[in-house]
Formats: sequence, structure tokens, C-alpha cells
Amino acid sequence: DMAKSLLHMISNDIGQLACLYAKLHNLTRVYFGGFFIRGHPVTMHTITYSINFFTK
Repeated sequence: DMAKSLLHMISNDIGQLACLYAKLHNLTRVYFGGFFIRGHPVTMHTITYSINFFTK
């Protein structure tokens, strides 16, 4: 459905941006917190997958 697709798209974008900023600043870890991901396992999984994908 459309809402789930938008959630995946936004979560993937967040993961990619976090990965790029981490590389730019020579960071080895990225931490997320806050209302957007708290209690949303699909969002957490998608961001984790995105970061793992873009760090390869």
C-alpha cells in the first residue's frame, strides 16, 4: 500500500543520508533516537538495512 511504500522510501533516504554524513565525518557508528523510530520496528529495520547496504 502507498503509506507503507512512503515509509520505506523515507526510511531508506534517512539511512543513506546518515551513511553519507558518517563517511564525511569519519564516524564508525550512527545512533538514532526519537519519536520517528521509537516503537516502529519496520522503520528501524529499514534504516538498519539501508545503512548496511550503503556501507558495503
